[in-house]
Amino acid sequence: MVSLSEPSESTLEWDYNKNDDTELIFRWNITLKNGDSGLLAFSNRDLD
Repeated sequence: MVSLSEPSESTLEWDYNKNDDTELIFRWNITLKNGDSGLLAFSNRDLD
C-alpha cells in the first residue's frame, strides 16, 4: 500500500507539440509537504 501526503503545490501545464499541432502535451508537477516531487507527462495520443 502506498500512502501519500497532501501536495503542497500542484501545477498542470499544457502545450502543443512543436512538430504536430494536433498533439497536446500535458505536464503535471506535484510537490509534497515532505519535499518529494514528481512530474507526470502525457499526451492526447497516449489515450488512443
